[in-house]
Amino acid sequence: EFSKAGVQSPAKLDAECVQLSFDEMRREGFADDGLFDQMKLFFLPLTMVEEDLTINKKVWKSISKSLSTERNTLMGKKQELSIQLNEKLDEYYRHDDAIRNLRLNPQSTTQRSAEARREEYETFSTTELIQEHRLAMQKFEPIRENLQKQIETIDDLINSINQSFSEENINSGTKFDRDLIKPNRGFIMYGPPGTGKSDIMSKLSVRMGISMVAPPLAAGELNRPLVGESERIISDICMRCHRIPYLMCCVSIDEIDSLAPKRKDGTSDGNVAKLSVLLSVIDGIKDVPNLMIFCATNRLHMMDDAFLRRMSGKFFVGRPSSHARKSILSGIKPWHMPPNLLDGLTTATTNFSGAALR
Repeated sequence: EFSKAGVQSPAKLDAECVQLSFDEMRREGFADDGLFDQMKLFFLPLTMVEEDLTINKKVWKSISKSLSTERNTLMGKKQELSIQLNEKLDEYYRHDDAIRNLRLNPQSTTQRSAEARREEYETFSTTELIQEHRLAMQKFEPIRENLQKQIETIDDLINSINQSFSEENINSGTKFDRDLIKPNRGFIMYGPPGTGKSDIMSKLSVRMGISMVAPPLAAGELNRPLVGESERIISDICMRCHRIPYLMCCVSIDEIDSLAPKRKDGTSDGNVAKLSVLLSVIDGIKDVPNLMIFCATNRLHMMDDAFLRRMSGKFFVGRPSSHARKSILSGIKPWHMPPNLLDGLTTATTNFSGAALR
């Protein structure tokens, strides 16, 4: 544990450093199609400390004032909508009562129609009048449903604000959820071959300041012919993190599907043993709290469920979009390809991987 080393937790990353890392990779030609924005959220807990989650009395007073104003505004709007709804309901049921009266006493309609003829107005039969009232009621249905939905939405917002007041203990300035700053234990990047998964994975830790306890590995490098040797290597690499408990460390493994395949009845004992060691150091019996696993695969569907559950981030890296292909191809020198061919080449390379474009 960190306390044994005299530190409460590993050093946090600088949020600006994380942002600049992704910006630098974009400048180097990585067309991410929004992938980096998702990954920044994954690294967010590594940039936060407990003080970021606390709300002192002065700040909470300002927030509560804003919430109270918002709640009063919502209650006023709810009252207006309720009045409108009641008016529409009254009108709706007036039509309903009219239909009921016409069915019970059709003679009164005949008399009214006779009076209307004397006054040279258009006459209606009982059936026509009932149909007119039904059409009017049908027009009120969507209006009534819309008003009810608006009132329900406002009720949800008011309940959410009330819950914020009830849960907040103003007398305690240190109330926060520690899980919000708990570091994620790893991520897995998956997708078709040639999309840059391995390249992104190997460069991230170096640029962000996460300590790599081993060079980027391919899962096949961890396979050894002697029984128990592969498990010992995996364990030794992960246990290196204990030497620097004040830093977040990572192990980068490519083609992880061969190291953590699905466990079936026919799975060899060697594969199960390697997977067991890997799981034990990630929230397992030999948990290494400052260890993160960065991994990539082309075959996510063949991965072990227990391992995938421990990977907090799952990022799909697909083939580049039209905009990304154009960005990649724009790096071609003009003496190799005339610039006026760029749009045509972008269309012609639809469904190409990033590696094929380069």
